[in-house]
Parts: sequence; C-alpha cells; structure tokens
Amino acid sequence: MTAATLDRIAQAEQLASWATLVGVPKGTKGPRATGWNSDPAQWITSPSAAREYLTAHPGAGVGLLHSESQTAALDLDHDGAALAFKAVGIDLGELMASNPYKVRGRRGEKPLYRVPHGLSLKNVSLAWPDPSGKKGPGGRVKGVTIFELRGGPVQDVMPPSIHPDTGKPYTWVGPVPDSLADLPEPPPELLRLWEHWQALEPVMRAACPWAPLDLDEVTAPSERDLKRLGGGSAEGGSVIDQFNGAYSLAEVLGEAGYKGPQRGPWLYPGSSSGQAGVRLRRERTPRGAEVVMSWHTADPLGDRLPRDAFAVWALLEHEVDLYTATPEQRREVVKKAARRLGLPEPQRGSAEGTQAPSTPRPAADLPPVNWGEVTPLPALTEPVPPLPVELLPAPLSEWIQAEARAAGLPLEMLAGPVLVGAGGMLSATVNLRNTLNAPALPANLWGAVCGPPSIRKTHAVTVGAAPLNHAQRVEFERLDAERAGLETDRVKAAAQLDALENQLKRALKGGPKPPEMPSDDELTQAREALSAAEQALKPLRYVVNDPTVEKLGEIMRDNPQGVTVVRDELSGWLAGFEKAGREQERAFYLEAANGTGSYTFDRLTRGTVHIPLMCAGVLGSIQPGPLAEVLDAQHGAGDGLLQRFQVLIWPDTLPAFNQAAQREQVSPDLREAAAALLSDLGTLTPEGLGSTYPSGSPAPLRYTPEAQAVYDAWEVEHAAQVRDLSKGEAYRAHLGKQPGTFARLALIFHALDVAALGVAAHPHPAQVGEESAALAWAWCDYLTTHAKKLWREGRRRDVLDARTVLRAIERGRVLDGQKIADARRVLAELREGMNGPRLDAALKVLTDCGAVRVEVSTPSGGKSGGRPVKTLRVHPDALTALDGAEDEVSA
Repeated sequence: MTAATLDRIAQAEQLASWATLVGVPKGTKGPRATGWNSDPAQWITSPSAAREYLTAHPGAGVGLLHSESQTAALDLDHDGAALAFKAVGIDLGELMASNPYKVRGRRGEKPLYRVPHGLSLKNVSLAWPDPSGKKGPGGRVKGVTIFELRGGPVQDVMPPSIHPDTGKPYTWVGPVPDSLADLPEPPPELLRLWEHWQALEPVMRAACPWAPLDLDEVTAPSERDLKRLGGGSAEGGSVIDQFNGAYSLAEVLGEAGYKGPQRGPWLYPGSSSGQAGVRLRRERTPRGAEVVMSWHTADPLGDRLPRDAFAVWALLEHEVDLYTATPEQRREVVKKAARRLGLPEPQRGSAEGTQAPSTPRPAADLPPVNWGEVTPLPALTEPVPPLPVELLPAPLSEWIQAEARAAGLPLEMLAGPVLVGAGGMLSATVNLRNTLNAPALPANLWGAVCGPPSIRKTHAVTVGAAPLNHAQRVEFERLDAERAGLETDRVKAAAQLDALENQLKRALKGGPKPPEMPSDDELTQAREALSAAEQALKPLRYVVNDPTVEKLGEIMRDNPQGVTVVRDELSGWLAGFEKAGREQERAFYLEAANGTGSYTFDRLTRGTVHIPLMCAGVLGSIQPGPLAEVLDAQHGAGDGLLQRFQVLIWPDTLPAFNQAAQREQVSPDLREAAAALLSDLGTLTPEGLGSTYPSGSPAPLRYTPEAQAVYDAWEVEHAAQVRDLSKGEAYRAHLGKQPGTFARLALIFHALDVAALGVAAHPHPAQVGEESAALAWAWCDYLTTHAKKLWREGRRRDVLDARTVLRAIERGRVLDGQKIADARRVLAELREGMNGPRLDAALKVLTDCGAVRVEVSTPSGGKSGGRPVKTLRVHPDALTALDGAEDEVSA
C-alpha cells in the first residue's frame, strides 16, 4: 500500500474507534445498499472493520452514521443561512466559531456535535424559493436548500473520503476528535431550534428576503422616466440624477464583476452558492431611479438595503456607503461622478450628495411633498443613567475607575461584577439581619452584565470573578503540593479502621485465642480520623462553572460557606431550565440563591445527600436577544429566577473611545492592593469581628442605631413602590427581593471597610455602620433603573410600534405611496400584531417627528360617499428618526 492509502486507513481507524461508520462506495457521496442505516451488519464499528473495508474497497470512503454514533451536524448550503438563523435569534458567525471540530467538503465547513444523552435529534432542512426565479414542473419556482440540521438515521461523509465532484479529500478544519467526548454538545440556541423546528421553521421561511418576482413585471424605464431623469444631459437634473440616467444598474454591476443579463438577476463574484441573489425591485427611489437589493451575505451590497446605480457605484467603486457616509464623503463621491460624466463639480455650499439615500417608493408617480426636517423619535423608556463615582465603595474606587478607563467600559459594568465577586468571598461566612425578626442573610449575590456582542462583557465578568478564581487557584495548588502526604494519612487511617474492624470480627467469632475486642471509642475515633483524612483531600471551593445540581449539592455539602457559579454566557444556563424534566434543578437554584435553607437529595446512585446550608451566588453575561427570549417565555412574575439577578447591569451608553486611556497601564500597585483587599474578605469571620452569642457561637452582624434608621426609612419608601399596582407584576416581584439585596450590599460595603482598616482599627467591626447602609440605599435605587429596563417597565407602546414601522420602511416592506390598508397587511405578515388603533398611534408618533404623512383622498372615479383612501407618504430621510434610539432588541 502507498503511504497515502495507509494514512487514509489510519484516519478511518481513529474515527471508527468511537463512532459508527457506513461504507461510501468510490465516486459517490453516500451508501447505496438497502438498509445501510438500519442493518447493523453493514456498519463499521471498530478500527479493524474500517481497515478491512478500505483495504477491500480502494478509493472508497466512510460516512458518520449519526443515529448510532450519537452525533449531529450543521450543513450550510446557501449564503442565506445567516439570515435564517438571525430570524430566530442565532448568530451564525458565533455559532461556527464556538465549535472547533469541523469537516470541510465542497461547500464549506460543517461543524459536528455530540447529542446530549437521552436526546434524539431528527434530520430537518430549510428551503427557500430559488432567488434566480427558476421554475420547475408546473411553473412553480424551484426550492433551494438553505441549511440542514443533520441527525438521526442519516450520514455525513467524513475524512478521508474523496469528493466525487472535486476529486479532493474531505478534511478536518481544526483538531481531530479522539473520542465522542471531544465533540461539544449543540449550544442551547441550536438545540432550541432543533427541538422546536415545527414552530420556528415558518419564522425562518418568512425571513427569505426575496419574494417571488416575475421579471415581466419589472419593466424598463419609460420615455417619461428617462425625461424626468435627464437622460444624461447637463440640464437634466442633479449629478446623481444624471448618473442614474447615463448608467444602468447592469453596467455598474458589470464593471464590478457581477454577472447576469441586462435586467438581472446578477451573481456576486465571490458567491460560493452559485445562486444569483442581486435582483431588481419593483419599487424605485423618490427620484424615479431603479434599485437593486442583494442577498449574498458576503456581498458588499448584502445588507439588504435598496440602492440605485449611483449608490451601487459609490459603494463598489469607491467604498462609500451612502447610508452611513458623512456629508463630506458623499460630497466627494458626487464630485467624482461629475468628473466621470464631464459635468461641473458641485460647489461647496451645494446640498448635492450630502443627503443619505432616500427610501424607495412604488414606481407609480406621486405628487411632490414639501418636507421639513425629521426629528428623532421620543425616548422609548427613561434612559439608564451612568453610575456616579460616589457610589463606588471607597476602598476600591480608585482601582475600579482605573480598570474602567483601561477597558473603555462604564463604571457600572465593572463595579457590579466586582460586588458580586466580593459577596462570593464572604458568602455565608458572615451574615446580617435587617431587623430582629428578619432572617440572617449571607453576602451571596446574583449578577449579570447584559449588552450586545463585542462590548467586553467577558472582561467585566473576569474582573469581578478574579478574587474567587485566585482563591480557587491557590487552594488547588496547595492541595496538589500536599496531596502525597494527605493521601498517606488517608491510607493510614483506612488501614487503622480496617485493622480494628477485622479485630472486632475475630473477637466476635471466638476461637481458642480470640483477640481483645476494640472499644467503641477506638472505632469511633478511627472512623472520624478516616473521615477527616478524606475531607482533607477535598479542596475548598470558591468557584464552579458547569456542574450538575447533584454534583453542586455535594460541593455545597462539603463547603457550607457557599460557592459562586461563574458563567461567561448565561443564556445556555437559563435556557436549560426551560427543558422538561429540569424543574427540580430550577427549584434547587432558587433555594440556593436565598442562602438560608437546607436541602436533601435522594438519588439511587448517590444515595442521600444532605446539605445543611446551601448558598450560591451567580455571575455571568448575556446578550439582549437571548434575554428577551427568556423574558418572553415567562408568564407574569414567573417563579422568581430572573428576579434573583438583583445586580443586573444593562448600560444604555458606552464611554467615547479613548485610545490613549486604553493603552495606559493600570498601576500594578493599585491592582495588587485591590486583589489583597478582596482576598482578605475570605478571612473575616463572626468570631474575628466580635459578633458572637454569650455562649461563644457565631452570631449575625447587626446595624448600628444610625444605620438601622437608614434601613427603616428606605423600607418605608420601598414598600410603597412594591405596592404600586400600576407597575408590572414581574417588576414588582423584582423590587420585592430588594430588602435582601440591601442587606447583602450593606454587609459587603462594611466588610470592605473592615478589611481596609483592619479589625482592630475599625470602630465597630461587628456592626454595619450608617455609611454602608446609605451606600446600599443608593445602590438599590441605582439598580432599580436597570430593573426597569429589564422588565420593560414604562415603555411607550406607540414609540415601539413607530420604530417597527421604520424598520419595515428600511427593509423596503412599507413604501412611500402605499395605502395604509396595504401597510397594515404587510405588518401583519411580519407577525408584528399591529392592529388598526396601534398602527394609527404609531403613525401619529411618526407624523409628529416629521418622518411620515398620511394623505386622505376621495375614491377614484369621482363617486361621492365612498370611503376615503389613506395613503402613506414617507420622508426621504425618515430613517434618521431612529438616530439616538436604543437598540431594537434591547427595547
């Protein structure tokens, strides 16, 4: 055999060591024998079987049988897959980047996944109409497969198979899995799509951006159109008008390498699918020019915005996007167009080219409108303010400010996680009562940072969890250093107990010379010594990342001071609780958040696990989209899981980019001092603070009289807010948990002061003082502003609907000159649920800011008494009304 053949056999052997394979005959892309996916006799289930098959069939390949291998795959067939995934809240780029185990074939990369135990995934696929409009039998537009979720009794051809069309082998893009355990499970958002395909597939079908289009309906510009456009003459209109009259879209696209007939569709030069996705639209600009839209995701035109010939030329030839360009950039590209046309360049004061592209309208002529300026939409909600510097705990203030400047983050994005991390260092070791009759509360907090991708949420979580991770690392290193001696102690203790038990058995059996029976005290001491030796081998836990609740229960049993769950992405953690059969896990975390109760597991495999005190904090990040899905799935106030995220930070604005500040090194001394201070929190105990009962046992801390007065005043004000029935149920439930947050924050602020001053120097280490209580009040008020945003409290429905109408205008679905009744039907098709009164209210908001007008005319034909016709007129700069508005998803 050749070296290449031996290498191919070795690859197949490695794959067969953990997966079930099927033979793929040479020159094919799949098995041909009947029953290949149901007859075990045809399966390759061992390395030796793989070697035997490939040796007997030179040039053949192998396929991965998903149903028997407990695997699945994502097969992308078209550029439109990114749009389909986006419609159901999945970022395809992030999805692909999250899995290093991919196979490359002819079309691209195919990620492989390990199906969770006990789950069965079916093979499903999404198809859209052919964007080129090709028709099949019966005159119907052919369907094009966009992507497949491959699972169940299907196969995927694997390396080292040879593709029959290209003659090239399938290859691994990243690492080669050595076992099934190497493959990641499908992320929660992909599992959600798989499991709810029947409900979500219509949503993705509706996301197909190209409607079936009959090319006969897209007519060439009429003589009247050409006359209005100026036909290229110097007198015919503006430079943009004359450019559109002189150059057709086919000419401009052809110059850039796009291929297609005069009336389209055109194929993007870099397309991997071979499908022509650049097409003419029925609508035109208000100046009468034809427009195209592209659905190639890699295409510079692929943002699904309509562009006339001038806008296409500006983007492809000069990389100037008229939708985002500055007035100066637009002016410069107009000058270049004038030079190309041989026209005088527009003067500096001319408005030519300084306006953004206009919204397309139907091709029918419309009377001109004298428009004024467009003003931004009203605020959807009261904006979340930035965190005042005064709210930073004094011992950490300078460090948090320095870290925020260096990271380019608002203070609250770092301060929130830092408080959660500090609470994790204290956890259940130290407690505080708000009142004499209230339970003693630990310092554990649930916190999260919410925001769109790429705003450094992970960095913020990392900074907050740093003291916990450092303490955990030190503990693991200590245990590794002492493990040999501790293991020796455990073996000795086990041997001592075995010897005593054997002595007891021989004494009970009797005989000629029975040994002396060991005493009860000796046996008890031996068992206690063994238990202590085994416990010494278990590390003290500060942080957990992805435990099962049963394992987390065991960790809590061995660590009564509590732990903190740190997750970079909380979306998967939260989505897991929505699955059937996991209700008990949800209840477990609900009780662990309280930090005051006990819990008992009874399992066949683990037996009975009793947790005397369960206390857990949570820290992570989440994006607005997944968070919105969790919120939408919640009925009323829910069970309080989301409300437990009391330190949820969701900023409205980020600081201006400051390159110099972000390149300035944070003082190492400042970092070390902050790290040492946070580490010292783990050494505080009630006994050390002087908070004990007369018997000497630890007692909860209490407020000073002045601090108690602060809490009492806050409680009266807070109770009024909770009892305000005009507010939403979920929001009021969130506020209802703030007394516990007040105590936890006050306890953390007090502990930081004690650690900074030293127990001996602090005036009252066993009592939380007035300043700490006042700071806790200020933080509760500040966190309430983020809670309002989380629970969509106080949002204006009419402004939200107005933004929806503008988005439909942006996508070319609602047009200038369209009848109001038609616009309502379009919005209904988009599943916006916007009825007549809601649309009227939204249009009033848009009219007030000058973005649209509603014109009323009598019916055609001059009949009296007919119902008036309402027509929507759209300002050419209507989309500027969105300027300054908050992110659509976060709304």
